Amino acid sequence: MKARSTAASMGVAAPGHHTDSGRLRVPGESALWLFLFGDILLFSVIFVNYMVNRGQSPAAFAESRAHLNQMYGLINTIVMLTSSWLVASAVAMARQGRSDQVRRLLYGAVACAIVFAVVKFFEYREKLQLGFTPMSDAFFSYYFIVTGIHLLHVMLGAGMLLYVAMLYRKPGRNEGSMLVLESGASFWHLVDLIWIFVFALIYLV
Repeated sequence: MKARSTAASMGVAAPGHHTDSGRLRVPGESALWLFLFGDILLFSVIFVNYMVNRGQSPAAFAESRAHLNQMYGLINTIVMLTSSWLVASAVAMARQGRSDQVRRLLYGAVACAIVFAVVKFFEYREKLQLGFTPMSDAFFSYYFIVTGIHLLHVMLGAGMLLYVAMLYRKPGRNEGSMLVLESGASFWHLVDLIWIFVFALIYLV
């Protein structure tokens, strides 16, 4: 009761995204969720189209997929999961008013995004050196398009997290900064979730 009263007196929702009235609150800016749902719809359409085309030419898709280096995908999966843990931890630290920890955790997540991009660069370079391009066949068209769009999301998300980290240069809690952090965290977790589907559908299945 004391912790909840303290949180309420500071105008900050307690963990679990409850408002002072006790009702659940959607984290982040409401307008951001329209963008997130749009992203979900975009990737859903791409994934469905991919599965339909793969179902029509399973042998050709399997032959092309055999040229992928799954280690690149596995490394980036570990990187993305680590970054999501760092972002979730940053949100938890923000609710405790530990701005210094928030910055460190977000910088760690941004570093993960950079590692992801570097790994993707080497992966793309390997494919191009082997002669595979978006024009090679249907599989590699999907491969470059899906992973390319996702990489853009990673870079956008990293920029958002870096911006949020700058907002937490001052100690203590800040309700406005918390809202921006929740928005950035929601976007980043979606980017992570999308990558899990990309890894499963493109690299494994």
